Amino acid sequence: MSLPSPSIDATTDAGENVVPADGDRCPDTGLGRLSHQMAWKLFSQASGGSALTHLGEEGVSAILLQAKSRHQDPRTLSRYAKPGIEAVAALTAEFDRGRRQTPAAPAAIAADAQGDVSASVSRGRMGSVSKRTPFAGGDQTYLREVQYGDGSRLDVRSALHQRYLTSPVAFPDFEAGLIDWQPDLTVLECGTGTGRFWDNTCAPRSVSITLTDLSPGMVAEATGRASGNGFHHVQGQECDVQALPYEDATFDLAIANHMLYHVPDPDRALLELARVLRPNGVLLAATNGSGHMREINDAITEVFGSHGEGLADVFGIDTGEARLREHFRSITWHAYDNDLVVDSPTAAIDYGLSFPPGEAATDAQADAFAAAITRRFVDGILRIRTRSGAFVCTGTRQQPEVAWRR
Repeated sequence: MSLPSPSIDATTDAGENVVPADGDRCPDTGLGRLSHQMAWKLFSQASGGSALTHLGEEGVSAILLQAKSRHQDPRTLSRYAKPGIEAVAALTAEFDRGRRQTPAAPAAIAADAQGDVSASVSRGRMGSVSKRTPFAGGDQTYLREVQYGDGSRLDVRSALHQRYLTSPVAFPDFEAGLIDWQPDLTVLECGTGTGRFWDNTCAPRSVSITLTDLSPGMVAEATGRASGNGFHHVQGQECDVQALPYEDATFDLAIANHMLYHVPDPDRALLELARVLRPNGVLLAATNGSGHMREINDAITEVFGSHGEGLADVFGIDTGEARLREHFRSITWHAYDNDLVVDSPTAAIDYGLSFPPGEAATDAQADAFAAAITRRFVDGILRIRTRSGAFVCTGTRQQPEVAWRR
């Protein structure tokens, strides 16, 4: 950055020339020293504002601005990042509840979901990551009809974790143990999958449960599992977490387990989850971090090349926390310490072939992947490192009114 060269003579704000005293001249250049006020004025003229201002003008999301500046409240960023008229209009539309609940909203969401994230990127929101693969939220039709059309692929992955865990507590009980259960809680689970959370032994069987998923097949499996486990008040609904068909402040607890990285716009989903929670409600959101299941992912890369799913980049431990802080005041991460000690190559091979790119492997690729997995066993054992856990979030933030000024 180049600043204007100061003249020997400074001027006051009224334009009067002021000849600096000898003590205020630089002994090397002979130029007058600048006062703090004048230096700031020249800096502002040359730079147009702070680095945060520039980032805001370039469309960087409030989440990243907050992370860079360490502001505790996004509203304080308004001093530095002042979007123009188009940005104000976009924000106003984004937080307008009437628009969010109109019949047209799901259609707009579906358009974003088919891999065209350019509109979301142009809004400068962290909600969309460019070049999302179908598995990482780039194609909801694929997720609904192929990957999660039924529970078969997910059951393969769940079986590996259930059979070879080293933790004394299974994940459903670990996660349910983070909640202060009351017998009359109303619970919403989004992206319920096959309903494995409801295998837990902690939740009272009297709670009222609403299980939702993009896939009707998953809703059917999950409601059957929860009812079979003795829960008395279970209902299911096929819906998109980005446009929940429920009134504000409906639920005491919302659950989003290992699913927000599949959503085209996780920020929109979190906005909806916060909206339907009561003022003292809790969000329980499980996810994985970078390095999760590394041993299997390394074998996938060896055979198929970089598969670039990037789930942790969409909603992992670090990225998930940043997104959550936009909507909740209190966020606590609880790590689940549970490496897998696997004694069967078949179980690990089946896991790797249950999602892209392995699910579309040719016979030759499947054989090569099986060999890559088998080579990783030492003395008949493969230890798989996991990095998983759950966020417990409370204190939903009221969305501030948009009152920006240019």
